[in-house]
Amino acid sequence: MWGEVWVRRRGLSALVYKLPTDLPPVGGRVLVPLGRHNTPYIGLLMRVSDTAPPYPEIKPIIQALDAEPLYDAEALGFFQWMAEYYMATPGDLAQVVLPGRIGGIADWIVSWKEGAMAASPKKAFQQLRGQERFSLRKAARLLNIAPKRLLSIVRRWSRQGLVAMEAVVRQTVRRPPSFIEVVPSLRMPEAFHAVWEKLPPELQPLLLELLQRTLRGEPLSYAHLLRRGG
Repeated sequence: MWGEVWVRRRGLSALVYKLPTDLPPVGGRVLVPLGRHNTPYIGLLMRVSDTAPPYPEIKPIIQALDAEPLYDAEALGFFQWMAEYYMATPGDLAQVVLPGRIGGIADWIVSWKEGAMAASPKKAFQQLRGQERFSLRKAARLLNIAPKRLLSIVRRWSRQGLVAMEAVVRQTVRRPPSFIEVVPSLRMPEAFHAVWEKLPPELQPLLLELLQRTLRGEPLSYAHLLRRGG
């Protein structure tokens, strides 16, 4: 199976990756390799197909990050509409629908592969040898080294086949304080639109502005609700 992924990188088109047998959910986040050095990036899985694309080599995804989708089919359709209407690339939209707190990697869990313990790295990293698995951020504090520097070193170990890396991502988004919230009964598009159409025309622009301000901190979970109103 193959999947279309919108990767969080400005100006990037939709990319195709090979999916594992245990399919990740459409609308969920996946970790994919990008570029010559297979740098890991987070992307949004938009659709799945069983038709092989006409490309000589397809890279597999690195890791499925969500057990349940972040966005439903209607929200994904809304993102497609946004890309067409605003002539935006999938990479641009991915940065919007996967903002920093859910679009970034919070930490890496690193585990030594079997037989790799014999291949000893520099003495400065011997403290990590006694741990089968370790958190990269905690290891950086232990070794008094910048996390980015340690990540570069661990990636080199990964290319050498010494370690396996597993990304850790945030599962929730911190919402800004607000006095307004869409009640659960109105979060379905049909219910929301039914109430919206009963509003006096002079109140619709005001309510739309309030909702847009309120939902700005959300991961666009309810963005499709505002599509008809503006």
